[in-house]
Amino acid sequence: MRMGFIGGVLAWDTISDFIAYLTKKESFLRSIRTVYAAGEEELLAWYLKHANESDEHDFVFPSDVTGSIALLEGGWTEFKSNPQRTNQVEHDRVSYFWDRLIEEFNKHALNATQYKVSDGGFRDSERIIRFLAREGRTRRRMLSAAWLQMLLNTPGTQTRRRFMTPSSPGDPYYVFTLVGRPEFLTYDEYREFRGAHFEACARVLKLQHPDALDIVGIAMESGLDTPNRSEDAMYFDARNWDDADELDAQKLQQEFQIFIDPKPIRESVSEYPSVRLDGSLLDPVPPNPRNKPCPCGSGAKFKRCHGA
Repeated sequence: MRMGFIGGVLAWDTISDFIAYLTKKESFLRSIRTVYAAGEEELLAWYLKHANESDEHDFVFPSDVTGSIALLEGGWTEFKSNPQRTNQVEHDRVSYFWDRLIEEFNKHALNATQYKVSDGGFRDSERIIRFLAREGRTRRRMLSAAWLQMLLNTPGTQTRRRFMTPSSPGDPYYVFTLVGRPEFLTYDEYREFRGAHFEACARVLKLQHPDALDIVGIAMESGLDTPNRSEDAMYFDARNWDDADELDAQKLQQEFQIFIDPKPIRESVSEYPSVRLDGSLLDPVPPNPRNKPCPCGSGAKFKRCHGA
């Protein structure tokens, strides 16, 4: 979803970021202070440049500022020309991979063209899409980069899996799986096998992380050159977990060697990435075969799509 303000000022293009802005703006404008602003863009610029004690964007002012507040023209122009803002926009390009996944899953759910749907039908599909869509732009950048890195480094004959922990309480755990297709399996058998593989990974993840309640999976074929790539989005409700589930997960982990001694990858994603001393931008995407088809499925070369 893309949101904007009149006058061509791009505000937010994820619903969670937009709602956060509206909530903070409402609280600010309902405060006892009198507020004057030259335009919506000046409010937005101040909000984007400041954070509260919880490290959330907010309308924060120095403690010695009292009485009326006036936000004059020029704040937005200054903000959007800052090198770190420019770098942010460039880094965010990779995050549109996540947007494309949402659009694909949503399209097939609305048109009833999904390969397979669980017993809950559209209601189950909507739940998964809601989890994906409520991710903010910066976290989408992190999730997309992790997923693309897997795709770029996993040959078509290999299987690879990775899980992502929540950034905030209430967020889901993610399981990313790339599954090579054995020659002896038909296409239908392969899709069934891929779904079962996710369920096994989700159960082992719950075994290792008892706090996990919502686990969302995304699965594709391995190999960047794989033709007719398909995507699966799956959900595992891990709330009703008993001793039998625990034992079953332990057996799955040992039999299929799932997440045995997983190596944590320490990643931090800055909303406003740093720039080099000479002012040039840091590379926003992982190393890639730029003339290969983009793994998002657009059909364009990677260098002209999510590697642009």
